[in-house]
Amino acid sequence: MTIRARVLVSPRDDNPYQGLLYDEIVSRGWAVRYADGPTRSQTVNVLAKPALLALYRSQGYRLLHLHWVYEFSLPWGKSSRLLRRALQWWFGIYLYAARTLGYQIVWTAHNVVPHTQVFADDIAARRTLVRRASAVIALSPASIAPLNSLGADDIRVIPFGSYGGLYTTSMSRDAARDAIGLAPNEIGVLMLGKVDRYKGAARLLETAMELDDRHAFRIIIAGECADPTYRDELLELASRPTCAAIIRLERLSDEEMATFLRAADVAAFPFLTVTNSSSILLAFSSGLPAVIPAITQFDDVPRDAAIRYDATSPTGLREALQRAAGLSKDARDRLAQAGRTYSATADWSVVGTATEDLYVELLNR
Repeated sequence: MTIRARVLVSPRDDNPYQGLLYDEIVSRGWAVRYADGPTRSQTVNVLAKPALLALYRSQGYRLLHLHWVYEFSLPWGKSSRLLRRALQWWFGIYLYAARTLGYQIVWTAHNVVPHTQVFADDIAARRTLVRRASAVIALSPASIAPLNSLGADDIRVIPFGSYGGLYTTSMSRDAARDAIGLAPNEIGVLMLGKVDRYKGAARLLETAMELDDRHAFRIIIAGECADPTYRDELLELASRPTCAAIIRLERLSDEEMATFLRAADVAAFPFLTVTNSSSILLAFSSGLPAVIPAITQFDDVPRDAAIRYDATSPTGLREALQRAAGLSKDARDRLAQAGRTYSATADWSVVGTATEDLYVELLNR
């Protein structure tokens, strides 16, 4: 197959979004390379980034597609504001080098600003990124206004594709519940995916302990937690006698992901801050109703596909969980079907076409 053009992607992440998107792009004749390495040292790799841009440019790469900036946060220097300031300057040099070398830069705004601080001034760093980017991809219309406030003017809305069929298991529902330790009469409330503070896992555990019929619930939190302090906090909450929880704070295999999705009754995502969430789409694609905060970021989620709660109310999440527990089977099935329908509105071929069209437009400028 003749290569149409070459796309350099940074960073490589285990979120299925990238794999599904770039499988589609590669199938259309594009060459895609992740800007990994060149060493096992993150510090050396960050310092080498501008030089690598020059190397890849000499090999014919003309598009640089950025997704996140967490690679510029060095584990050994997170407490140093001086280092954060230096890395912010280096990030600006990296973007300047890319444009000087002739790259068209695309940024997909998974988050308007990072949930965990990366630079001394993350907003200023975002403004630099927006200024250097040829185009910004928003994953939902709700992201347009905050991106405009950062100075973005060329914004393209290209949503997530469907995650239906991504995680499958031959287990029956009863076998899946037994495998994770969920009793037949318990309501399994699932939070699945990377466990970060902004997703509200601690709040979910604390709220579950306040429920009138808390013994009917089992909170399930499953996914990798990279923050050891937060990990200890969650494990301590889960160990309390009044907390009924199943905790797996580690990276899960595809089979394990499928097992948790098969076993649960409802998903819950009590975000403290958020721009977009692929976790909600994954839950919908798997037929799980979801409890989500009533915030503008989720305005595109149909009203009949989720149970919303007032995030400003101290009792909002608790009342939403109680509503979820009181759903009849028919009501739960209606929510699940609405979620499946919503999650399937854009498949990855549609996403691939929109992304490819943007690439072609930028290369023809």
